[in-house]
Amino acid sequence: HPEFIVCWLRTMQSTMTGDGPLSDPVRHYIALLASSAHDCDYLMVKEEQLFKENDGESSWLRSLECAPEKMKKIGQLNVLLAHQP
Repeated sequence: HPEFIVCWLRTMQSTMTGDGPLSDPVRHYIALLASSAHDCDYLMVKEEQLFKENDGESSWLRSLECAPEKMKKIGQLNVLLAHQP
């Protein structure tokens, strides 16, 4: 479906690389949290790789407890949204 892929690519470009208040490492960390909540191994590996490539804070990968308070809250919200849409 060519129309879908064009729309999807535009959305991914905008959310993951476009201008905005979130740094690239933060965007990839949030994506990692989301893929983790759904046990999507492929995306977890990919987002971890992109997080590291964008100079993300490596301690965040050890545990959510090592991330800033805002990321902890996003992580908690993410779990709720993943299991109670």
